[in-house]
Amino acid sequence: MLRRYDYAAAAAEFRNGLAVSESAELLLNLGVAVEHAGHLDEAKRCYERVITIAPTDSRPHANLGALAAKRGALDESVACHRKAVALNPEDPWLSFNLGDALEDAGDDESAIQAYEASIALPNAKNNLAGLLERRGDYARAEALYAECCAQSPEDYDFAVNRACLARLRGADDAEALFEAAATLSERPYACAFNLAELAAARGDIQTALASAKEAVSYADADEIEDAREFLRSLLEAWRDSLDDANVIEDALAHGLEI
Repeated sequence: MLRRYDYAAAAAEFRNGLAVSESAELLLNLGVAVEHAGHLDEAKRCYERVITIAPTDSRPHANLGALAAKRGALDESVACHRKAVALNPEDPWLSFNLGDALEDAGDDESAIQAYEASIALPNAKNNLAGLLERRGDYARAEALYAECCAQSPEDYDFAVNRACLARLRGADDAEALFEAAATLSERPYACAFNLAELAAARGDIQTALASAKEAVSYADADEIEDAREFLRSLLEAWRDSLDDANVIEDALAHGLEI
C-alpha cells in the first residue's frame, strides 16, 4: 500500500489492523504513512509508542531523528540517530543517517566517523568525499567519488560531484566527466553551466554559447537568473566576434537585454 503512495489509504488499513491487535510493525507503518501525509505529530506518537512496546527496535529512533530534523531540532535528531545506531550498529544506513544528522548540526569530525562506519554505501562515500573536499583532501575525495560512481553509475548527483572536483583540481578529464554526467539527467543544468564556463575559458565561443543556452533551458526557478545572466554576459563579451543580428535574436529568444 505504501509503495503506491496512497498514504491515506495505507494509514486507514494500518488503523484497521491496529483495531484488531496492536503491533510494533503496524504502528511503525502507520507512523511512516501519516508522516508522508504531513501529519508529523501523529507520526511522532506512533514512533514513541513503538519504542514503548518494542524497546530494542532501532527503526522508530531513526524515524524520530528524521522528524526532529524536519522541525530544525538538530541536537535532538543527532541523539535519536545515536540511539538507533547503538541498538543496531551493524546496519550501515543507521550510521549514514547519523552522519547526515551530525553534518547538518555542524559536527563534521563526528560526521566523518559516522560516514566511515557506513562506507559500504555509495551515499556515505559521496557525503564523506564532500567533507574531505572541503578540508582539501582532494586525493581521497576524488577516489571516493570514483568509487560511488562505480557503485551507482546512473546517479547524476554523484557524477556531477565527481566532475566538479575534477574541474576544481584542473584535471584534464573534467569536461569529459561533465559530458558523461549530462547523459544521466533530463535536465543537466549543472553540467551545461560548467561546460559553458569551461568552453568560455578556452575561447570556444560557439560551444560556450550552445552550452549556456542549454543551461537556460534546463534551469529551474532558483537557477534561471544566473543562467540568463551568464548567457547575456557571453553575448555581450563576444558581440564584436558574432553577427550582430544573431546576437540580438539570441538575446530576444532568451528574454535578455544587451
